[in-house]
Amino acid sequence: MINPLKTKVSELDLPLEVLSGLSGVPASSLSMATRGTKDLPSERFHAVYALLIELGELVEFHAPVPIAWKNVAVIRDLLEEMRRKKRHPGLDPWALLQEITTSDAASIYTKYHWSQQDLIQQLKTAHERLHELTVTLTAGIADRAHTIL
Repeated sequence: MINPLKTKVSELDLPLEVLSGLSGVPASSLSMATRGTKDLPSERFHAVYALLIELGELVEFHAPVPIAWKNVAVIRDLLEEMRRKKRHPGLDPWALLQEITTSDAASIYTKYHWSQQDLIQQLKTAHERLHELTVTLTAGIADRAHTIL
């Protein structure tokens, strides 16, 4: 019989102590569950398995850079950042800037369910995207000017 927890933990090369720190499930319980000697209660199993799926997404997101599983606090922050990006995908930078110039911060926080930190991150992302667009457009204009001359 295939043990889905053991399979996912193996695929991720994830230490049980780290999974314990992230899930709140004691490492001893996780160890017994992955060895198949004692099942986790259904609710805990589903929560841990969902967390393992998210950790897999985190690995895929950061590939080819491997995740160092040493620091639970950093992993927790990376997970929260990934979750926040899922909840609030980046907006069109022009639309975001227009909205910010025509609305007050409180209405933006409410509309998008953002914290001040989320808004700052969205502004940074918009700034980076606008910079990339500017560089691309400038390079394109320079290429055309060179072709014409």
